Amino acid sequence: MPINTNDGTHCTSVDEVLERCNEHYQQMLTHAPATQCPDLDDAAANAAPAVDVREDAPTLEEVQKAIRRLRNGRAAGQDKITRELLKTAEIPISTALYQLFLLVWKSGKVSADWAEAVIISLFAI
Repeated sequence: MPINTNDGTHCTSVDEVLERCNEHYQQMLTHAPATQCPDLDDAAANAAPAVDVREDAPTLEEVQKAIRRLRNGRAAGQDKITRELLKTAEIPISTALYQLFLLVWKSGKVSADWAEAVIISLFAI
């Protein structure tokens, strides 16, 4: 199926297709700032902190438990690592991930690619 430019003509090169995709998503994802909502502002000001949310670093046991809870038979993520592989090598994988999680926890920095590929795929229920 051909991709059209804004003026209706067909894109004739990969560069034109990429440019059109960029234009499309810029238009779709760019919107005006939200207006203030006093009800939400009041609710946020009066909200109590969640007592069940921990603020300390993850533990090795939590990483191991998360790996064990992964559902089998799901497609691998962007890293092409299946959940079954993670489970098969639970001890070395969980130890390495735990060290990585601690590094991220202490530095407060994580790449967007890593966050998407690892955190989402590992901890998706």
